Amino acid sequence: RDCGGGARPGGAPPLQVRPAVVLFDAGNTLVFLDYPRLARGVGDALGLELDASALRAEAAGAALTMERRELRTDRERGAAFLLALFERVGVPASREPELRAALLAMHAERHLWTGVDPRTPAALARLRDAGIRTGVVSNGDGRASAALEAAGLLGHMEVVVDSGVVGVEKPDPRIFEIALGQMGVAAEGAVYVGDLYE
Repeated sequence: RDCGGGARPGGAPPLQVRPAVVLFDAGNTLVFLDYPRLARGVGDALGLELDASALRAEAAGAALTMERRELRTDRERGAAFLLALFERVGVPASREPELRAALLAMHAERHLWTGVDPRTPAALARLRDAGIRTGVVSNGDGRASAALEAAGLLGHMEVVVDSGVVGVEKPDPRIFEIALGQMGVAAEGAVYVGDLYE
């Protein structure tokens, strides 16, 4: 986002903020599902022809389906999102146990969220060049650093605070306080970029 130059979408004035730190969420913000791997792995496990571009195209609809449900944790939200995603591309609900097993096996082998927008490394480098420090606060399973490393982004981050490691998850303010404490920055000097408003 432009932090001082031109107008923003919809004619809104530019943000008038110059943070010392930008903290990012990991999943669906810096790293994304590896759709080709998902299509191959789940397709092979279930004996189905699945298309990566169809999965990608249904992601927004699956996210809306997930957001309409009363779910308490990111683990529940993640599972609901993936199940809705595969249902939207034609995997029958009756195959849910097999689907869950295939996804768990793939995730155990390598984190599912390792896709990266090709513009991300350059954007992170521009932040660094502007003197803005970066870090990650993620509701994860203890492997957020590994996912970022696999995606080639870990070197851009000063800290990675993973709920699976610290034992508290967003939106609890304590997880943000942990990251800010590690970076020695007050909340007023930081902004957070994520994919879910809550």
